[in-house]
Amino acid sequence: NIDPGFKKLNPLIDWKTIKNFRNRMVHDYSRIDYEVNSDVVSNYIDDLEFQIQELINNLFLSDTE
Repeated sequence: NIDPGFKKLNPLIDWKTIKNFRNRMVHDYSRIDYEVNSDVVSNYIDDLEFQIQELINNLFLSDTE
């Protein structure tokens, strides 16, 4: 449950794909494609982690200003 305004302020993050991936993992695990999951973990997690860390850093910087 991420605030829609926050998502609009951070359009470089692919919120829809993240949501869809999460929903598949939680609600439709009988149809999980493990090759796709491996691809996501191998190729996208580092970028996503970086983007999230940048968001966190920016939030803390804006709180101290």
